[in-house]
Amino acid sequence: MVPRRCCLSRLRLRSLILRANTSVPWYKKYNWYSFALYRYKVYDGIWRVAATATIGACLYLSVVVVQTWNASVHRTWQHYARKERERAELMEFIRQAREKGTLPPSKAGGRVFLARHCGHGALSRRSLASSDLSKPHVVGVRGSEFLGQSHCRAVLR
Repeated sequence: MVPRRCCLSRLRLRSLILRANTSVPWYKKYNWYSFALYRYKVYDGIWRVAATATIGACLYLSVVVVQTWNASVHRTWQHYARKERERAELMEFIRQAREKGTLPPSKAGGRVFLARHCGHGALSRRSLASSDLSKPHVVGVRGSEFLGQSHCRAVLR
């Protein structure tokens, strides 16, 4: 084992040589330990920025996915509501035309049809008043709320 005094003298000798000799390259004079500390500080800063950006991007994409899903559901509902509204209007036109006699009765036999709801689960007074005993009569009525309009489905015998 080398005595401690010898190690200290070697370090002093090396530092004296480096100071005296100006032809020593800069990389031997440079404090690499200090450079490593600064380098790791920079790396830590870059890592923090990258981690924050990654978390932010995940949150942003999560919000975008939820908003896109909601927009898709809303668009689907609007399409469905428009189709049902147009179908209800068409059924109303067909009902009015059949009441006026401009359209012949359905070839399907008229087993199921839609009529306006009069508030207490029965068909409209007009359609009930015009019916007689020779025509099929109502055996059941199911109410359904649709877009704020009341309709009922009557099953005839």
